[in-house]
Amino acid sequence: MDDYYESLIVRAELMSPVALDRWQPLDGILGATIIEDPELRQRDRLVRRWRRGVRKYGRAGTLRYFHEQGWEVPDRLHFMPLAVWGHGENHGLWVYRSSWAIPGEYEHDLVHLAKRVDFEQVDRYVKTRHKRVYTAKGEFASKYIPLQTVVTDALTWYVRGNYDDLQEMLPLVRSIAKKRRRGYGLVRRWTVERTEHDLSVFSPDGALMRPVPINLLNKLGINGEFQREFTTYRPPYWDGRYATLCAVSGTREAT
Repeated sequence: MDDYYESLIVRAELMSPVALDRWQPLDGILGATIIEDPELRQRDRLVRRWRRGVRKYGRAGTLRYFHEQGWEVPDRLHFMPLAVWGHGENHGLWVYRSSWAIPGEYEHDLVHLAKRVDFEQVDRYVKTRHKRVYTAKGEFASKYIPLQTVVTDALTWYVRGNYDDLQEMLPLVRSIAKKRRRGYGLVRRWTVERTEHDLSVFSPDGALMRPVPINLLNKLGINGEFQREFTTYRPPYWDGRYATLCAVSGTREAT
């Protein structure tokens, strides 16, 4: 099964600044794409159904049921076209093998977005409560919301993934990160290249390349000087179920 995955360099060439809360791993972007695309979402559900069936009824029973339904039997346990790291070592604390996004030359910029009054909401409010509406203060106030953006020509990820599946899925991603409807994070094109070096979780010199739960590192016997932060470690990154104390930077000790 490991032959299914290769060490790859994924690059997104950008046409506009990108609004990132942090240097997001590629698994978050792919996870959102699977949810947003109906065909990918259906294929992902089939893989999840297979996994649940095997866990509940065994492989033979699930295989028989899939054949009766005329469904294709998945050839892997995760539809995401990325390998996993740490699976089976500590329940639920595994991560996908994708580094943070690494920008080219970049600079930060701060813009302000106008938040205007929702007049439909105002209309409902006035009709039901017969009160005045103030736009200078309170819940209906007009605001300028600050948004930090990153100005760069490209973002790069080091991953352990399937080359063909990534080539199929990435063109569906036309923009990334926050405020995409306002024109931020527009992608000109994606490129996927093979590489001999695996930098998906740790670099060859031991530098941490993505958030990893501290408990998982302890289980695997990996020690080092790591900066720790309470954060999420796999998609969806807004989901608190995947939040725990993680190593977010630093270097592992040589073994």
